[in-house]
Amino acid sequence: MLNENIPRIFEQEEIYTPSLIIKYTYNLIKNQQVLKNIWVEGEVLNLRKISNGHIYFYLKDEESSIQCTVFNYELRQNFVLSEIVDGKKIKIFGNVTLYKKNGTLQINVLKIESIGKGNIYEILRKLYDKLNREGLFDSSRKKKIPLLPINLGIITSEMGAVLRDIVKIARKRFPQINIIFVPTIIQGKEAKNQILKSLEFLNGWQHPEYKIDVIIVARGGGSFDELLVFNDEEIVRAFANSKIPVISAIGHQIDHPLCEYAADYAAATPSEAAERSVPEISEIYKILNSCAERMKKALIFKIQIYKEKLSSISRKNIYEQPVDILNEYYQILDNLNTRLIEKIKLKLNKKKTELLLLREKIIQLDPDLPLKKGFFYLKKDNQTVKEISKLKPDDQIEIFSHKGKLRAIITEVHMD
Repeated sequence: MLNENIPRIFEQEEIYTPSLIIKYTYNLIKNQQVLKNIWVEGEVLNLRKISNGHIYFYLKDEESSIQCTVFNYELRQNFVLSEIVDGKKIKIFGNVTLYKKNGTLQINVLKIESIGKGNIYEILRKLYDKLNREGLFDSSRKKKIPLLPINLGIITSEMGAVLRDIVKIARKRFPQINIIFVPTIIQGKEAKNQILKSLEFLNGWQHPEYKIDVIIVARGGGSFDELLVFNDEEIVRAFANSKIPVISAIGHQIDHPLCEYAADYAAATPSEAAERSVPEISEIYKILNSCAERMKKALIFKIQIYKEKLSSISRKNIYEQPVDILNEYYQILDNLNTRLIEKIKLKLNKKKTELLLLREKIIQLDPDLPLKKGFFYLKKDNQTVKEISKLKPDDQIEIFSHKGKLRAIITEVHMD
């Protein structure tokens, strides 16, 4: 029953459907001649060429953007489409209409003229190139998202559904997770300082029990201008320099802010960010149970192998009659001993024979041996006389024999 304080007129109010409203709006736009055959100037954004030949892109200025469509049959009008790229400043001619399926305002393009590079795009491109050269976007420097974070930091606005979605999904997947939420203005003049302070706060978080494992920076999409803060150089550097892994969840499919390139993971939506950062605890349990089961089977298998090895070893003869193996080695040692003694004897006999031969040689070399046989030798002036021609009459000589010597004087020398 309706509250009596509510005017009765509400009870008779006609109920509309989204389709009726969009149809009504479509007819309003369709009948506005001012929106037909008009020229619109802006910067190309998110150009997409579909396989069927249709082309979609957004045309934006410093405040807003509008979707534009070029259908296949219009390509016959000889557009210079090769020059139409993201960031290009162009002038289009066409009709403003409403896409009935989702109520999107768009321009059906009939003609395109190139103007030049867009200022905003050029600034962002230069900033991207600068930071890319510094290595801020390198995949090698990106930190890994922890497999099982215990403490999740969230930076987003306390208003809206973004926070509720992240918390709901995180709690559902892992009820025990701790969530540290930092209310942050993410749009407008204060957004930059607020985001920087929030990142600094979580990176400097000091708590004896809670250490932040991963940070989600999120918002629920927005226009190009609303997302400009996430292209700010200081914000991008803060994402890259965070000691804690950062997940970017700006939730915009048209523009890709530079912070996404610097983040450790770029999620398309806040919901995806929650799913990426928080695992399904039931899946973790399944993995752990599976690992435990595999470990159990592996241990049982190992134990069985070692049991078989032990049984095999215990059956060996050495354990049944251990003395037998010693007897075998005793015999080997006896044989080696006998062979060693024989080799030593052979060596000694050989050396004895060599020694006798040497002794005989030494005896033969004895200088007194000829004297013992009855020979003599002469010396003159203490020099051995080897030739008789060296002597002459009246020379005094000494004659040596085996047992003594004689002194004599030469009286006569006869040469034979």
